[in-house]
Amino acid sequence: MTDSSNLIMVLIVLVGVIAVFLVCREAVCWYWKINKRLAMLERLVDQQSTLASLQASTNDKLDDVCQELRQMRKQNESGFQPPGSR
Repeated sequence: MTDSSNLIMVLIVLVGVIAVFLVCREAVCWYWKINKRLAMLERLVDQQSTLASLQASTNDKLDDVCQELRQMRKQNESGFQPPGSR
């Protein structure tokens, strides 16, 4: 055999090994449900980011309410008296 035919045989064997590896990998992923688990984890990450953004907006609203309550308390402590309290 010549060098070029050896090179062709090596390339054919290499392509065959890669093809067998890919087929076996896909079978293992199917058997252990790895693809399904990955999809579920991605969905969980999306849900967590949605919850985090909702929590951030809720915290902002609570901060606004707390600030308004502090202002009302300052007004009340500075001598503001509601009508009918004299």
